[in-house]
Amino acid sequence: MLPLLRVFAAACPSIKILAIFVGLCVPQVSMVDHGGVALGVCVPQELEDAPAAGQAVMQDDWETDIDVALAAAKKDGKHLLLDFTGSDWCPPCIRLENEVLSQAAFLQEAVKHFHLVKLDFPQNQLLVPAKLMEKNQEWMKRLGVDGFPTLVLLDSQERPFGFMGYTAGGPPVFLEQLQQRLAAKARFDQLQQQAMAAEGAERGRLLDQALEALDLTIGQTHYKDLVEMILELDAAHQLGLREKYRGDLDAEQRKAILADLLMLVRLRSPEDVLGLIDTMLVEVPMTPQLESSVLQIRVDLERKSGRLPEAIRSLDRLAELYAEDDDAWQRVIVRKFYLLLGQADQTQAIATLDTALQARPKSARLFLARGDWQQSQKQVEQALLSYDQGSANAVDIPDLRWELVAAKADLLFEAGQQDPAIAELEGFAANERLPADLRAKALVHKAIFLRQQGKDRAALLSENKAIGMLESPKRKAELERLIQEIRSSF
Repeated sequence: MLPLLRVFAAACPSIKILAIFVGLCVPQVSMVDHGGVALGVCVPQELEDAPAAGQAVMQDDWETDIDVALAAAKKDGKHLLLDFTGSDWCPPCIRLENEVLSQAAFLQEAVKHFHLVKLDFPQNQLLVPAKLMEKNQEWMKRLGVDGFPTLVLLDSQERPFGFMGYTAGGPPVFLEQLQQRLAAKARFDQLQQQAMAAEGAERGRLLDQALEALDLTIGQTHYKDLVEMILELDAAHQLGLREKYRGDLDAEQRKAILADLLMLVRLRSPEDVLGLIDTMLVEVPMTPQLESSVLQIRVDLERKSGRLPEAIRSLDRLAELYAEDDDAWQRVIVRKFYLLLGQADQTQAIATLDTALQARPKSARLFLARGDWQQSQKQVEQALLSYDQGSANAVDIPDLRWELVAAKADLLFEAGQQDPAIAELEGFAANERLPADLRAKALVHKAIFLRQQGKDRAALLSENKAIGMLESPKRKAELERLIQEIRSSF
């Protein structure tokens, strides 16, 4: 692996661990939201405000050792319902116990599908043996539980498929939520089975649907084997799933690698860095976003090193990567066009633009590049036509439309057509659908033309009107400084 390149491995979401001390309730414990269920918040208060603990508890239905329940689940195929609770200090836990978990209506239905397990974290440590408390804490950390009450639905393979908290409404509401999660689990199992019978892209799509059935947060945190399988199946990024499951991590990796590369560019010769980039492109798994960023750096280095054919090939690869991002694609084509012109390869440069415009005839940025080149060649009528074609295709891109209008106005003014040039700018400035800052630029541009004609009073009026268009004091001050610089140059 390359020196100074930090390639980030997939990381689990951070897990907060709730500290429980004898005789002390954490001032406020925020709940995890797994699967879209907002869990309750346990805030210490006088316990007489809550129902007394244990009023209707049927302890025989609840196991306290999760290992015993898991052994039973592996035999009969039932799931586990884990109740992470603070039985003698947490009011929402006590309410949940009294209103739901100890009620016959709940227990009679729940035991059909679940082995019930209570993982208690009481203030009175005498209520739970030390070894059992240690085991409870291990499971708390493993499942990412950071607040009470939290109920976790666990299958016999020790994988969670649902998280719940306190909900008012008694057994009927709670049982309905359980049924929804059981249905999601059944859907997950069905889709996973179908996925394993499929191959290639279809397997990846089915696995994605399976994790969606549970909840992506649960899937990404607790079903990493399936996530890795999806990523392998989408190694070529054709399914669009990598961004979904690794987007944040890929962004961190991209940031780290680019930071290292930019440091190397300052410290090492272009040839050395190009060698490192070539090795990296082979050794490091590349997302399209990362590869495009690396290639941008490589093009600059190849151009500076005089390796122009290699730079052209890098730009061609960039165009492929940006095929779905029209503006980025156009920028790559324009960069290739100017690079070819720099090599005095005018024929190939023009052919590059023409081919690109045939493929995408509404590419306003390409018309701007062609117009600029035609202007440099004194092809006034052709350049004006290119600018007009570009403007017609940049109606919804105000910044680019302004560049085209400004270029056309400059060309008209240089060609001795001062009035049409000023009219072009006036028409842009009068269009209230365009951003005020761009319209103000058009008026300042007009003022420059007027000053070149010796019409200082008219120029002053245009400049004042431009300043009046802006509402932001900061923008006004910036424009006033610019206008002052322009005036001083005449």
